Amino acid sequence: DLRMSRGLGDVYKRQPLQGTVTSRFGIRTPNNIVSANHAGIDIGANEGTKIVAAMDGEATLVSQEGDYGNHIKITNGNVTTLYAHCKSLYINQGDKISKGMEIAEVGSTGRATGPHLHFEIRAYDRLVNPEYVLKF
Repeated sequence: DLRMSRGLGDVYKRQPLQGTVTSRFGIRTPNNIVSANHAGIDIGANEGTKIVAAMDGEATLVSQEGDYGNHIKITNGNVTTLYAHCKSLYINQGDKISKGMEIAEVGSTGRATGPHLHFEIRAYDRLVNPEYVLKF
């Protein structure tokens, strides 16, 4: 929701990855791998490409379980960013994270169609289209 994202601009100064947006936020055609409602954006890049934190915060979740495969959640107040399908994770749960810090590598773990970063933003437990906040 655009109104929700207006106050978020100061939180983010950095894209997590340079690459091509291969799937946008919102409704898409589902299949046996991808869901109908896409909660974030997918950024295609070569496997092993470094992913950096889009904001300062704390690593509140570092996990290898579920459809996201290797993934990280970073929280700062009421804002959370999620980085999913990673090949390698460089941080541990509880770590303090600085914007721009290398946190992971692009991969295709979990339910993924190929190497990419699935990136989500939540503010006050509501999804925010990352393209409203960052330029891709």
